[in-house]
Amino acid sequence: MSSLALANIKHLKMNAPLDNYTVVRSSKRKTAVIQVRHEGVVVRVPSGVSDQWVSQWLNSKKAWIENQLSHLKKGAEDHSIRLENGGCIPFNGRELRITWYYGQKQDAYLEQNELIVVLSKRSPKPEVDQVKALLKKWYREQAEQYISARVQVWQARMELSPNSIQVRDYKRRWGSCNAMGDLSFNWRLIFGETELIDYVVIHELAHIKHLNHSRSFWLLVESFCSDWRSKRKALHQRVSWILW
Repeated sequence: MSSLALANIKHLKMNAPLDNYTVVRSSKRKTAVIQVRHEGVVVRVPSGVSDQWVSQWLNSKKAWIENQLSHLKKGAEDHSIRLENGGCIPFNGRELRITWYYGQKQDAYLEQNELIVVLSKRSPKPEVDQVKALLKKWYREQAEQYISARVQVWQARMELSPNSIQVRDYKRRWGSCNAMGDLSFNWRLIFGETELIDYVVIHELAHIKHLNHSRSFWLLVESFCSDWRSKRKALHQRVSWILW
């Protein structure tokens, strides 16, 4: 299975040795590269490179790595979702005003640019837990409809047909594709604008043909999403969405 994944930010201590990283060796690789992501630091090196060289090289790049992690952390904080009555919450690239009150029956519905949540006093759940549960249900319903529609658009353009499409409650990934061509997407994608959703759809559809992240895979993605790098960066900055 291949997936578009995220996880928590790994923090580095200032003025301390850099020892929180993963080394990936490959006999096909000719150069060394450092990848800084929310899931941590990954170092990709040729198979003959020693652990000592990797450690020394990483520590020589420590200031740059810390700067990259700082940018990722700021992006996560900038896009964090806070539940406040009368506050705002993202939906398909725009901000909705959220309002909740107690009524006869639990519900959540959109009225122009206001997302209204009706709570029940009969529920044993605390108020904020009720709100979050109803919001998740509403957002997931919207995601199932919208993401399925975007898959239909892009599968026609790419001439790649999935075996099935599902929307899931992932906590560490935006989407996935297995060897059978079953596509799964995180419902939280609906927080983002259509361009971000389309990138994930294109990414997962491309895995039907290339179940890896090879050069051929990325060339296929780029042929339908020329600015995929900026979209991938934007998703990394929105890690707070996937943890909500």
